[in-house]
Amino acid sequence: MSTFLNRYFPGKRARAVVLVSGLLTATVVALAALELQSRYAWAHSLLDEIGPRHARMAGLGLDYERLEAARQQAVGSLAAHAYPAELAADRVGTDLQQRVRQLVDAQGLNVLQSQILPPREGVVVEQVPLQVTVEGGAESLRNLLLAFSSARPSIQVDAIVVQPSSRRAGDGGMRVQLELSAYHLLPQHP
Repeated sequence: MSTFLNRYFPGKRARAVVLVSGLLTATVVALAALELQSRYAWAHSLLDEIGPRHARMAGLGLDYERLEAARQQAVGSLAAHAYPAELAADRVGTDLQQRVRQLVDAQGLNVLQSQILPPREGVVVEQVPLQVTVEGGAESLRNLLLAFSSARPSIQVDAIVVQPSSRRAGDGGMRVQLELSAYHLLPQHP
């Protein structure tokens, strides 16, 4: 090797330049190889991480028809239980209040107070709360709760507070505060 260097690179300086250049080139190649190896390991770890997700998504893609049928069924069920998106948001509370008053009157209870509360907005629906205080007997209250369960759009009973009635304490009358709510589809969703 030294004869090769002496023959083509005469002088100490020339040989030093060649050796330093060779070392620098080897260092750059080694650093590039380490960087490539690091990126290769990173890419494989990323593939290992997203592989199961990709497999799940591919599996869901194969079940598209079944999932679409289930989605359509859920949308239909939601539409049956919620006010439509076409109805203005301020009308939902008013309609809920009128429907509850009609159901209360039909069961022979008296409405003492009712108040529409501000809606709580969600992603697909908003919840429209209503507080109602009624007065009457236990059987009428039971019938009212049963009427709520069959109402469409649905009327949800969120809370009930029952107290003896101040007017008819001796005849089993009750004063009942009901926290009710209904759901309203938001316009951007089916």
